[in-house]
Amino acid sequence: ILVLSEYEAEDIEMIRQKFTHLTLEVHTLPANGPYVAMNHGLAKVKTKYVNFLNGGDSLTSDTQLIALLNSMNNSLIGYGDIEINNSLTGKTHRYSFRPYSNYLHKLGIKYIPHPATIVSADAARKLGGFDLNYQIAADQKMALLLSKKSKPALNHGLIATFERGGLSTRLPVEIVDDFHNIYNELYGYVGKKHFIDYLFWKLILLIRSIHFFVVKHR
Repeated sequence: ILVLSEYEAEDIEMIRQKFTHLTLEVHTLPANGPYVAMNHGLAKVKTKYVNFLNGGDSLTSDTQLIALLNSMNNSLIGYGDIEINNSLTGKTHRYSFRPYSNYLHKLGIKYIPHPATIVSADAARKLGGFDLNYQIAADQKMALLLSKKSKPALNHGLIATFERGGLSTRLPVEIVDDFHNIYNELYGYVGKKHFIDYLFWKLILLIRSIHFFVVKHR
């Protein structure tokens, strides 16, 4: 399923002609951000599981994706590794989140890479799809909620590639703001005190900012 914005009719027809070996279902929407498009696709998909690729994402290995699918058992979410390409430096590095840690995830220290993730379409729809109140980390809120219901399935293979520099590349302060608000919504204040919560997330922002600087110049 392709959900496209700001594509001309001839562009869409060119896509259809280029990928005649695939059964394509093309939908066009106004450009209102990736999560609106992902929710639209989620409403249309008829398979048990779904994987979301945004602009700048690409599937690296369908073999590894199928291996992940076969390991799901009763899990509502599963994921593998991604390769992150930095177009500014020309360098790449591999990101993995193994073993899964709910503690690191909910604090935004680690994240589940959604280009390398599959989720139960039915479970995701029952959550109401991606929460549009979180324009940066709605995918992580969904991942946290699904991971509370069942332990994520893990695959050790490289599944997808992510290109830095697009709309999905956000500043540390934007990422931390979303994770902070999601944490407060789902779990309350860190330490059950507003002041402790405030200081804690300032520390998380500092850690993320340092990491962002290191990765940017890696």
